[in-house]
Amino acid sequence: MTKKIILLLVEGLTDEEALALVFSKLAKEHDIEFDVLHTDITADENMTVKYIGERIKREMAGLPYEIYYFSRNIEHVLHNIEDDLTDDEKESLAYEIAEKYGEHPDEFLELLYDESFHVSGTYRETWEFIMENGNSLKRYSNVSLFFEKLGIVLY
Repeated sequence: MTKKIILLLVEGLTDEEALALVFSKLAKEHDIEFDVLHTDITADENMTVKYIGERIKREMAGLPYEIYYFSRNIEHVLHNIEDDLTDDEKESLAYEIAEKYGEHPDEFLELLYDESFHVSGTYRETWEFIMENGNSLKRYSNVSLFFEKLGIVLY
């Protein structure tokens, strides 16, 4: 397998804090880097796949890329929280995620298939789904496809 550099663009620092350890452990054959955007590029009601692609191209300097999503902040998705959180609450939940799944990355893979937010289908189908009916503002994820593409699956 060819070693890849994987750049994960995340909305905020708590997303990086929550995901860095578990992603590094699951994709240990690759170099994982994070870039914090300090914005949610999917939240604009006029958001389109083309708009997101153009934004990512600027971040990636023209390199090939694929986009996977948690359509809400990671702590909202993984803890099923609908309300807004304070920065301290976000940070606390991010550390909980990092601690729990950093030690048990297979449990994180299992979690990605939780029926309450997992979007099944092909890459294209998952993006068609998230673009419909305000789904991008709800609690969904297609991140399981990212790991499947790397050959990292549950057995």
